[in-house]
Amino acid sequence: MAGSAVEDRTIAAADEVGIVEENELTRFERADEYMQLLDDLLVRRADGPSSAPSRSEAILAGLAAILDEYQEQSYLLDPYLERMVTPPIEVLQAHIRGLESLDADVVVRLSRLVYLYTKIRGYKAITNFFPHEVADLAPTLTYLEKLADPDQAAVGRDGEASVLNTCWELRYVLLLWLSLVCMIPFDLRQFDARSGDLGVLGLAGSGAMPTANRIEHVGRSFLSSPGKERDAAAVMLGRLFQRQDVQDAQFEDFAAFCSATLVSKPSAFLATGVLQALCEVVKTNDPAFVSGRLHSIQAVLDLYDDPDRRDLAGNGLVVKNQTKLTCRLGLKLLRPRKRRRFIHVRTLGASNDTASANDEADEDDDEDDVPDLIDQYISKLIESLQHKDTVVRYSAAKGLARLCERLPRPFIAQVTDAIVSLFHINIPDLYEGANDLNAVSECTWQGACMALAEQARRGLLFASSLGEVLEWVGKALLFDVRRGAHSVGANVRDSACYVVWALARAHDAEAIRPHALLLARKLVAVATLDRDVSIRRAASAAFQECVGRLDLFPHGIDVIRITDFYAVSVRKSAFLRCAVEVAEFDEYRSFLVDHLICVTIAHWDAAMRRLGAQAIARIVGIDVEKLGAPIVGRLIGAICASRDDASTHEALAALLLSTIDDLAASRLKRTATAQVLEASCRLVASAFDLFARTMTEPKHFSKADSWTTVVYLSLQDPDETVHGAASLAVRNASKGWKAFSVAQQQSNALVLGSYDYTRHADRFETALDHLMAIVDVKNAKTPASRYSSNVESRRNAYIALVRAIESVEGQCESGNAILRPSFLQAIMVTLLSGLEDYSTDQRGDVGSWIRLACLSGLSRLLSLFRGRHRRDSTTIAERDEYVTLELYDQVVGGIMKQTVERIDHVREVAGGCLLQLWNDERSATERQSWWRMKGGQVVKEAFIDQDGSMIDFKNANKLFPQAVKLLLIPRYRGQGEGEAYTLYDLFEDLALLLKRSLTKNNIVVPALELLRGIVEGGLLEEALEHVDTEGTRKWETILTTLQRTSTHALSTLKSHQRINASILFSFSLLPPSLAPCFAPHHRLGTVILDRHLKTFLSVPYPTIRARAAEYLYTLLNVHDLLPIAEEDEDEGEGKGAEEVEGVLTETRWATASTATYTLAAEVVVRELKRLLLPTAEEAVAP
Repeated sequence: MAGSAVEDRTIAAADEVGIVEENELTRFERADEYMQLLDDLLVRRADGPSSAPSRSEAILAGLAAILDEYQEQSYLLDPYLERMVTPPIEVLQAHIRGLESLDADVVVRLSRLVYLYTKIRGYKAITNFFPHEVADLAPTLTYLEKLADPDQAAVGRDGEASVLNTCWELRYVLLLWLSLVCMIPFDLRQFDARSGDLGVLGLAGSGAMPTANRIEHVGRSFLSSPGKERDAAAVMLGRLFQRQDVQDAQFEDFAAFCSATLVSKPSAFLATGVLQALCEVVKTNDPAFVSGRLHSIQAVLDLYDDPDRRDLAGNGLVVKNQTKLTCRLGLKLLRPRKRRRFIHVRTLGASNDTASANDEADEDDDEDDVPDLIDQYISKLIESLQHKDTVVRYSAAKGLARLCERLPRPFIAQVTDAIVSLFHINIPDLYEGANDLNAVSECTWQGACMALAEQARRGLLFASSLGEVLEWVGKALLFDVRRGAHSVGANVRDSACYVVWALARAHDAEAIRPHALLLARKLVAVATLDRDVSIRRAASAAFQECVGRLDLFPHGIDVIRITDFYAVSVRKSAFLRCAVEVAEFDEYRSFLVDHLICVTIAHWDAAMRRLGAQAIARIVGIDVEKLGAPIVGRLIGAICASRDDASTHEALAALLLSTIDDLAASRLKRTATAQVLEASCRLVASAFDLFARTMTEPKHFSKADSWTTVVYLSLQDPDETVHGAASLAVRNASKGWKAFSVAQQQSNALVLGSYDYTRHADRFETALDHLMAIVDVKNAKTPASRYSSNVESRRNAYIALVRAIESVEGQCESGNAILRPSFLQAIMVTLLSGLEDYSTDQRGDVGSWIRLACLSGLSRLLSLFRGRHRRDSTTIAERDEYVTLELYDQVVGGIMKQTVERIDHVREVAGGCLLQLWNDERSATERQSWWRMKGGQVVKEAFIDQDGSMIDFKNANKLFPQAVKLLLIPRYRGQGEGEAYTLYDLFEDLALLLKRSLTKNNIVVPALELLRGIVEGGLLEEALEHVDTEGTRKWETILTTLQRTSTHALSTLKSHQRINASILFSFSLLPPSLAPCFAPHHRLGTVILDRHLKTFLSVPYPTIRARAAEYLYTLLNVHDLLPIAEEDEDEGEGKGAEEVEGVLTETRWATASTATYTLAAEVVVRELKRLLLPTAEEAVAP
């Protein structure tokens, strides 16, 4: 249990680090900054069209960014709303009245700003600050008419109409403004213009249409809009028909328009707008108005009952507004009633809470005033609870609850029964209350849960029905049905949590008390063991609400502390920490175990099964004596009964393996434990055999080395039967190596190097074969490969190889030697291959860890066997069996290579190993000197100072000039075999290296940079001056090969360093390719200019293009490759040179468009070919 506790604390610490606290705002902290930006925006409206709009757009973006910070706490803006809304609205008001002429862009920006206010705070709060003067009615209406009708005169100056007509924010703001202005306390007929005069109040009208009709016509025209202006038009029409003078004259025509619109199969946008408008009309008018015109409104709803008119019934927005209209009609037909409300009062220090409520006798239960239409409305709302769209179901749930608030208690009970009956749809009863939920619609269950939650939130669920309601809610809390490759039910479980949350807020604790324990258990199971983080959080919130308001759940405060919002946010933490800690309470333990066994480890998601298995193991650890045997029995029974036994078998293996962690070493070491050790080893062997066959990962150890502890103790036991079981465990563990976690691979690799193989010689080669297989990259893709892609695992395997050999070195001379000569040579070859590991990841050159381990291992092995051979008197031939001269030279060459590596520490270690070998040879006698590196004097001169001290291998500036001397030793040079090593030999070797390493950027890039450095340093031109015709041909061939290799598949490369190195190397070859010795055809120069230059200057990476152009310009000028025309000579070539220089320097290679830099590249190529290759057409292609 100690290991489990440590891991628990680790999980807790990780969770605490992962928590990001939200910035809880307390006031409008950026008010001054906002007001300053707003002033700047308003001031800039007078700058005129000549000023750049980018600054104003930036200011508007800054204002929007500040407002977005308060989206979740918009009420903090309330004290500042007047100062924020009034200035831009006043500017728009002056523009619409004609008092100030504004650019279209200014009008658009101000409209967008006002819309942002409505988005953040809501249109109801913002319209309170709109002006509502009588003088605003006519200009606002006229302005909207022109926006609504594109055939009318354009709004604004010439050329700006399209800008304003496409600004939906402007239409939205003006419609909201008109919805306020149209409520002025004057008869709208007074604003109607008669021919030849003005209105009564002196306001000009427009045409013969009455003002009220014009307003309605504008509203109708925007009902078909797909954007927010449709919502504003609906609000405006609702306000318009709130006027008594408009109701009498125009509503029947509007109702007829709505019916005709829906009958004619309109677009979904228009149908939505019509229903929204009717919803607003019903909402804003009194019940008398609705009752008097119910027939007209009801006719619109009845259209959906006709099968021929249900073409829009599948549209979520249309059905949502139909549902909302149904609810509002019902509300207008019912009067408000007194309701008994519970208010929970918790007194600090009190043992329980009190609930105050109105006396039940005071409730208004008169049934005589409920119209018959209410039954029809409730039926439609219950039908909407089963709709496929969540917005429809939620609207129906709220509507039902609002209607029930105005119904008598018997009616409410009937509605509740109708809602509960939805749970029974498509559920066959199997046996004793068990249900098959596979055919259930999750939409229906979620709708029912949301309806019950809204009922509960208003205190409308009665004690008599609470038992049945909570029974179904409990099933909904665990609703998770697999459909195909995924499961459904998350929305159902979330709604079920909402029901419980609502019950706690508005119901009597005594009514819930009989169901409290079961409810608490289910909430805890969902909060800790659900698959979805949102559901775990919802269940945690519901549990917390119940504890805070009802105080009925056992250990409520303690459970809240364990399962708070952040603790359950991480699934692994919820399963392995929260659930286990809650299971320490007896009231919850059995239910959690049942849930884990029956639900979690049988889940379709493998990750859930694994976490469930680990959680069971940890819960068993709470009381092994009491829980172990029953749970194991249940798991075994599940295996026998289940058709899908793979997941259950894995869970059983997890539980059994986890018990090994709890077997303390002291218990295993007691006398007469041979049978326990044997059984434990066979369990390990069986488990790893399972993992090897199923390729599943054994994530069930709380400690990485738990099974190795058991095996190690078994190897120390004198009983041979135990030894056989331990051998089987090691062998099966090797088979299942790929199933190990990364941490287990790392630790177990080291463990295999730590055994005392002198006592268990039969396992020596098996273990080391396994270690060599871990690092065998050649067979990495074979099915049976045990190669590990983890760098730390491979490093540990190399370390373990050396340690294992060191442990058995003393028995090499015996007739039954543990370490055979051929086996040692295979191991040293493996260590040599590790010196070629240049793996990289996000941490950098992690392969250097492996190279360091191999350097140390090779040095230690050579020193080990040198010391052993000094002590015996065997012949050189006998000693040569273990380490041949060929192998010794390979080791020395590999160490020398590491002395010139890029990483300082690697060079330092390699240098130390090399000089250690040199010192060992110098101190050896002639009889022992068959191990001697070639060129020892060169090594001394290169790395030993005159005072006898070792050179600083970390100082690259001092080391590399000395390390070049190692090339004088032919045996370790690697490529050339002759004593002399020329520049041409170096170029040939580098060409061969590049050809072999085209896919290795870490080799290609340095090689190309080396070649470019040699060329730019003038060494190539100096070499070309002393060659004959045959030498010129050879040089041209090798340079052409290098250039072709460097640009191989350039268009497909992704590495910027590789592309840049290839381009710069090709450019560096341009001056020597034009040397007189390569005349007359200049074959290499033709290849560079004709085939590659345009590609170099047109690569899709801006920085590389710019760098290439800059390098080419510098190259042309430094080497004087461009001709300059004299005053008295033909200036054609001089102008061409000027054109090349101008294009290279004036083109913005990093930011220009594709067409621009492509054209510039073509010009450069054309002119350079004309200037530098006058006979290029005679060149022969390579």
